[in-house]
Amino acid sequence: MLMIDFAGAVNGPVELVLEAPATMQIALCDGATPVSAVGVRLSDRTRLYILADTATDEHGGVNYGPVSASDLLVDVIDPRVWREQFSVRSTQDERVTTVQVRRLGGVEIAVRNAAGALVRDAAVTLYCDDLKTDVAVWIADGRVSGASQQLATDENGKLRVNGLPRGKYRWSVGDSASGSFEIVGGTLAHVDALVP
Repeated sequence: MLMIDFAGAVNGPVELVLEAPATMQIALCDGATPVSAVGVRLSDRTRLYILADTATDEHGGVNYGPVSASDLLVDVIDPRVWREQFSVRSTQDERVTTVQVRRLGGVEIAVRNAAGALVRDAAVTLYCDDLKTDVAVWIADGRVSGASQQLATDENGKLRVNGLPRGKYRWSVGDSASGSFEIVGGTLAHVDALVP
């Protein structure tokens, strides 16, 4: 309800100009693939007001409105997708903003010596080329889970890290072995690391 005080108005007509309603339309995609049934939270720029908790439709879309033309914050809060936050402008036209997100996967690295035996307690370094981040930082921040906070193989000579965003990665075991692999969303990559 809008209350207007006309007590101080001069005699004659009063013109009220209201802003035309706008909508926010986004499409979440992982590469070229729409990401459906993903949890999304919409809020104002200050994050004081949650406008909606919703999910993407079968085309990865979310429509919200009517609202005034403004920037809205969109949080991707689904456990199958790398948590992201971005700003989208609500508009008065039919514009759809496509937003790239990354589905999650994992990696299992088996470290073997020249004789083929699995090596326990081998320190492994993982680096995400796409997001230019050392995976150890994500583990320390609680964004991904690993069998070890130190990124080392277990008693079976393996290291498994879950919750990694889709993308290209590099690995190394000390100075003796290194390589690369790719994580596809919803899958577990397997790496055999051979050390001397």
